[in-house]
Amino acid sequence: HAGVGMAGHPGLSQHLQDGAGGTEGEDILQQIMTITDQSLDEAQASNYMAEE
Repeated sequence: HAGVGMAGHPGLSQHLQDGAGGTEGEDILQQIMTITDQSLDEAQASNYMAEE
């Protein structure tokens, strides 16, 4: 089953399956997730700096 790993986002998973072949959508999704993780890490680091 494609999209099983995205059970938390069934709508997005379905959209990617209907879109440009899956792999392209997955690459874009991975980039977005990576950027989000980096932003969260930076925000947490800023909070730690502010608390000291």
